[in-house]
Amino acid sequence: MCRNIVVALVCAVFLTQCASVPAGKTGAVQESAPESGSNLVYLADFDDGTPCGVNASGAYSWGAVSDKQFHGYPYSFHVYDRLASGSTASWNMSGHIPPESWVVYSAWVYLDGDKAATARIQAGINGGAGTQGGRGVTVAEKLVEPKTWTYLEGETYIGKDDIFVRSSVSFADNADDFYVDDVVVKLRDKNMPYSGIQEDLPALKDAPHFKERNLMIGSGVGTIVINDPSGNRQALVVKHYDSITAENELKANFLMEYGPSVRDLAAHNEEAALNFNLVKPYYDFALKNNLKMSAQAMLWDQLTPEWFFHVDYDVKKPYAGRELMLKRVENYIRDVLDWSQTNYPGMVKMWVIVNEGINGNNPPVLRDNRWLKTIGEDYIARAFEYARKYSGDKDMSLVYNDFNMEAYPSRLQFLLDYIKKYSVDLDAIGFQMHIKMDFPPAASIKANLEKAKGFDVYVTEMDIANSDPSDQSMQAQGKRYADVYSAILDADVNLRGISSWCLNDGNTWLINNMHQAQFPLLWDANNQAKPAYYGVMQAAGAK
Repeated sequence: MCRNIVVALVCAVFLTQCASVPAGKTGAVQESAPESGSNLVYLADFDDGTPCGVNASGAYSWGAVSDKQFHGYPYSFHVYDRLASGSTASWNMSGHIPPESWVVYSAWVYLDGDKAATARIQAGINGGAGTQGGRGVTVAEKLVEPKTWTYLEGETYIGKDDIFVRSSVSFADNADDFYVDDVVVKLRDKNMPYSGIQEDLPALKDAPHFKERNLMIGSGVGTIVINDPSGNRQALVVKHYDSITAENELKANFLMEYGPSVRDLAAHNEEAALNFNLVKPYYDFALKNNLKMSAQAMLWDQLTPEWFFHVDYDVKKPYAGRELMLKRVENYIRDVLDWSQTNYPGMVKMWVIVNEGINGNNPPVLRDNRWLKTIGEDYIARAFEYARKYSGDKDMSLVYNDFNMEAYPSRLQFLLDYIKKYSVDLDAIGFQMHIKMDFPPAASIKANLEKAKGFDVYVTEMDIANSDPSDQSMQAQGKRYADVYSAILDADVNLRGISSWCLNDGNTWLINNMHQAQFPLLWDANNQAKPAYYGVMQAAGAK
């Protein structure tokens, strides 16, 4: 299982032959992981049938939990449809590994091919290889014979300024399918810092002004939250929020499967094959803890695979024509909504149908993306038309979402003009609210929100960028949060909810985006309340 208590695997020793291995399967049978101290950073043994935060990188390969092979009974993670050796099994460790630490990585791998190949555990550190300040590190490397489970182990040092760590298992110069199992990341010389939540704090979601207006109070959550071995990040979410947003796994790159789509064009030319394996754990977490969900995004150019836009899903061929792309978009929206509403009825309360379709401020224009190139200017209107057609939940808001509309009235006005011109059938406007310590002014935020009067309003991705962790700066950030939340709550609009983007300062997206440490949220990296929390509670009427 993906552990929710702190355990660690001792080297590669597992309980052996506790039960017979099912016919046709190979590997040791694992009853449970031996207990040890709190040096465990990450564990993915897949024994609960979930991907444990692991995904197959790249727009072509796919990964899913499988019982075809395993090292520890009954599951492993299968990476298949690899078109290049760069396709990996990867997981994000950003903000979760304490700085200045020696870290030990280990994993078992199984190559499903005919020739030996080199297996590697790698880490992209401090922004990732190839980006500003980043470097790629090979942690472990071994020549692996096919059709046998092989153990990899190595260690690397995470320095004081290493703020982004993405890890992976891959095979060099080989495109065969492979399996990975019993992935362990642990500290070599020390234990993880204390990260237990403050049980005596009043719950954020219960602040008077939030409760009075029945607002959804949410947080974006990623794999680091869902798979935190300590369980403390999950506990923080459950205590303080009543809704979550899966940060990436409901976006097209994480749902569309290239292999099945291209192998059977007769069935899939107008309807890409989908796989919900990676997003299901988020729905299950919400269901288990009585949380609502905000979903995003159906159409977002940045995380939609390139092949989806081309004739025969072949990037060497021209873009598909308008009518084919409209059919693909309609079927995609239908299939995603159908899966969600069939398996988790009523759970999603708002769904971002189109994300970030506007570019520029003076003057704003439609973003020159692949939707515009293949469908035309009305693609936003058509997406909402299809979403309305297939949405079976009348209580779920259909939302357009974008950044900087709280700062630049020209962007919001462009959206309002577009809605009128194309008769866009939407319920709400989502203001991302990625703002700075000194911009935009709180009064401008209030005024721009009020320009959306007539539509429901969500604040969907709020954070306040701040690279200074000093006490003085954190106090100033607390006041900034109080001022901005007061402006939001005072705005004369039908406000439906406020969500932060990411949970705590340890795993904020701004670390990778700005290539520097950032402290933008209500909780520090160890889940402790910052002055920002008290500022929000003050604005929301709590004593």
